[in-house]
Amino acid sequence: TRPPPSAARLRASLRDLIEAGRVAVWEAPPTEPSPGGAPGAGWTSSAAGEHRNPTTIVLVGTSHVLDTGASAAMVRRVVAEARPDAVVVELCRSRAGLLQPLDPQDPQRAGAPGL
Repeated sequence: TRPPPSAARLRASLRDLIEAGRVAVWEAPPTEPSPGGAPGAGWTSSAAGEHRNPTTIVLVGTSHVLDTGASAAMVRRVVAEARPDAVVVELCRSRAGLLQPLDPQDPQRAGAPGL
């Protein structure tokens, strides 16, 4: 697999989205790897040999209100170009709740869609 592009290359390829205020690209200085499971590594598993903090972070602003699919297309484009190691999604409380299995005993979830 190809390594992810540099922050400078991402800024160039996503210039239109950056100028529109829909995408931001941050670059941090590289750090030394932490041993797997080491304090401060951000995780506790020793299954992997080491952990490296990200050097490039891409923030994508999306909207689900009155969106015709443009946000989803933009996210697909950014992920395809950035080839990130991880994708983190922030959801509002109501949308996050839709990802939880339904509890038939919870009257607030009665009739709500779920997994």
